[in-house]
Amino acid sequence: MTKSQPTKSESSLARILVIADDEGGRATLRGAVDAAGVEATLDELPDGADMVAGLADGRYDCALLASTDAAVARIRAAGLTTPVVYVDDDGLAPRLRHALRLGHAERELATVRAQLDAAHQAAARAAHAHTTLLSIVSHDLRGPLSAINVALDGLGDDEVVGADRQRYVASVQRSVEKANRLIKDLVTAEQIDAGTLRVERHPVLVKALVEQAARDSEQAARQANMPIVTDIDPTASKIFADRDQLLQAISNLLTNALRHARGSGPIELSARLGDRVVELIIRDHGPGIVEELRPHIFDRHWPGRERRGGAGLGLAIAQGIARSHGGQVSYSATEGGGATFTLQVPTAG
Repeated sequence: MTKSQPTKSESSLARILVIADDEGGRATLRGAVDAAGVEATLDELPDGADMVAGLADGRYDCALLASTDAAVARIRAAGLTTPVVYVDDDGLAPRLRHALRLGHAERELATVRAQLDAAHQAAARAAHAHTTLLSIVSHDLRGPLSAINVALDGLGDDEVVGADRQRYVASVQRSVEKANRLIKDLVTAEQIDAGTLRVERHPVLVKALVEQAARDSEQAARQANMPIVTDIDPTASKIFADRDQLLQAISNLLTNALRHARGSGPIELSARLGDRVVELIIRDHGPGIVEELRPHIFDRHWPGRERRGGAGLGLAIAQGIARSHGGQVSYSATEGGGATFTLQVPTAG
């Protein structure tokens, strides 16, 4: 395809595709445009199969060609609606201007339609995600709220004393923690999606961070009969990060391991120094993730290796927090079974 040189800003000019078999024919068509007093960007093609492909992307206001019904038939057979002007028609100038106005209006309409379609699809996706989220949240909150109700009924019984009373109190505490984690995850997920998650960076001691993360999940690990074993490389001493956010990310990764690797041995939480990053590694010895599901593990509302409840936000949030710090979370299969998630965070600098 050859292209003429316009005399003013290309964005302010009409676009015409000139179609003729030879250079002489194309020169004639160019002269016809000049004689009609129309300023336009002219692209040129031979009268052949490429003609349809040239018009297919909808960027031209009209096509200008010699009077050949066969060429027009090919254009219309391809489903193209680009206005066509014959050069040997009488009154070329008004016909050409009319075709350009019509073609320009059709191009603008196509753009608007594409934008509306994209907006409609985005709104449909958002509505579906919202409905899904409400369904998941209502389901997941029902569990801790029901447990709290049961415990409160028990505590209201004057005959419940001593160790039984303490068990009810502990049940309320666990349920409140579970509800708070869910709400915190929902808020963080929305901030990540909206790009409003604020990262307040401070020097963070890696050893203290890992030990705190293990303590925060100690009760859940005890219930799952899966101790959390820590291993901290002394050279991985410090990172420059938002401590609370990293604790949330590690907690989500530990919760994921405890949920899906239940009863399969200890969870290993370790830290080591990499190339200008500290790697926080959570390894379990459960069933792992089948290969075809691995591309989706960081998607929102992904239920994991088995559907065992949960809002499906934990891994997505961990990834969002890692990326907000300039790092990432990666997955790898553990030799002999299980899963390994590695959260990389840049070192303090």
